[in-house]
Amino acid sequence: MTDDGGRPLDAREQDEFEAILVGYRRTARRPGDAPAPGAVVLVLVGALLVAVATALLPAPLNLWAPVAVLALVAGLALLRGVAETSRR
Repeated sequence: MTDDGGRPLDAREQDEFEAILVGYRRTARRPGDAPAPGAVVLVLVGALLVAVATALLPAPLNLWAPVAVLALVAGLALLRGVAETSRR
């Protein structure tokens, strides 16, 4: 392995590079990690229903409903991420 100038990496640099690659391989998505098409459709339908329901709400609520839904989804995603990380 060489750096951009063609100089070979020394042992320390090679070790650091290998550590970066190991970390990437550990956290990289794999083809089997892609969401199922049904899950994608479900999320899109849910987003459409939230958009329509928000449009039908009276004035002050239609401004805060998307914020509340976004906070709820973010919280659920955070909990799911923590749960997945603790299982590994």
